[in-house]
Amino acid sequence: MGDSALAPLPVRAIDPGPRRPAPFMELGGATRDDGPASAMPKQDPAAERMRQLEEMLREAQGRAEIIEKEAYDKAWQAGEKAGLELGRERGRQILAQMESLLAEAERAMGQMQARFSEAVLDVAEAVARRVVGELLDESPERLAGMVAQAARKLPETGELSLAVAPEDAAMFERLMEEELAGARIVADERVRAGTCRIMARDHDVLVDADEAIAACMQAIRAPLLAPAPSEDESGAE
Repeated sequence: MGDSALAPLPVRAIDPGPRRPAPFMELGGATRDDGPASAMPKQDPAAERMRQLEEMLREAQGRAEIIEKEAYDKAWQAGEKAGLELGRERGRQILAQMESLLAEAERAMGQMQARFSEAVLDVAEAVARRVVGELLDESPERLAGMVAQAARKLPETGELSLAVAPEDAAMFERLMEEELAGARIVADERVRAGTCRIMARDHDVLVDADEAIAACMQAIRAPLLAPAPSEDESGAE
C-alpha cells in the first residue's frame, strides 16, 4: 500500500477540572473515603489485666467495708449490752453504799438523840432537885405534909414512929402535932436531913424528895432512851 497507509490521529489532553462528589454521596450526607479502610485498634493485654485487677480491688474494698460495718455493729451491740450490765452493777453497788451510809447515819442520829435526851433528862432532874430543895427549905411544912400523906396510906397508923435527922427533930415534933397526932419522933443520925423514915409494925417507908424525883425520872428515862425496834422486829409484830 505504500504511502496510502493511515497516519495516527493526534490526541489532545482534556483538563478534567475540579473533582466533584457523586450525586448519591451528596444525598447521603457523607462522603466516601476512597483511602484504605482503617484497621480496628488492638487491646493491650496488660491494660485489660490492670482493669480487671482494679475492678477486683473495688469489689474487695466494698466487701471489706460491709464486713467492717457488720463487725462494728456487733461490737457496738455487745459493748452496749456489757455497758448496760456494768452500769446496773455499778448502780447496785452505789445503792448498797447509800443504804449502808443511811443506816450509819440513822445509828448516829439515834446515838445523838439518845445523848441529847439523856442530857435533857439530867438537866431536868437537876432542876427538879433544886426547885424541890428550895421549896422544902422555904416551907418545911411541905415535908411534913408529904410524910403525913405517906403515913395515911399505910393500913395501920396506930403505932407510928418517925425517924428523922437530929437537926429536923424539933421541926417534926412541932409540925406532926397537927398532921399525925400520937406519932413518936425519933432522932436518928443515920437519916439524912430533909427526909423521914416512917416505921410501923409491918411497914418501913422512906420519905425522900430526892428519891421520889429519881424514881420519877427513871420512869421517864426507860421508854425515852429505849432503842427503837428494828424493821425485822416491827414486821414480826
